[in-house]
Amino acid sequence: MSACSVDSSQSSAGVRELRTPAEARTLRDSRCIGNDPRNPCEIYSLSLVELIARPEIYDGHRVLVRGFVTLEHEDNGLYLSSEDAAIPIRKNGLWLDLPSRAAEGSQLFLWNRRYVLVEGTFSALNSGHMGLWSGAILDISRYRAISGGEGRADERRTPSSK
Repeated sequence: MSACSVDSSQSSAGVRELRTPAEARTLRDSRCIGNDPRNPCEIYSLSLVELIARPEIYDGHRVLVRGFVTLEHEDNGLYLSSEDAAIPIRKNGLWLDLPSRAAEGSQLFLWNRRYVLVEGTFSALNSGHMGLWSGAILDISRYRAISGGEGRADERRTPSSK
């Protein structure tokens, strides 16, 4: 019988632990869109899973993420999947802090219960309505439906965006 060893840099979930702030910055910088080493990154494109798993790395930064959206009373969220939204498992999602002018019936709500791409500022500390979420996306400036994953997308700018 062979012995099984566990790498001490792995968490119980098998995710490699980031030991230093420099490792966290390297991971974050690899997600930068249009990375120019002379200027700070303006936006990071990453999966919703990574954002939920490593919130401290992206807190306060602009992010671009995809997920399943629900825009309903006390349930404005971006979920990992439609199944998570149906149950709902809010820890598998982020609260969407919509502009106050985003009234029900507006163009924003045309893509309710669809997979979307959202751009905004991530907050690890804001856990949304009743503290049920794994973080929040604030100051949303881009919101668009995605069809078939990477297929053609329609885009809507939020009422507060220019």
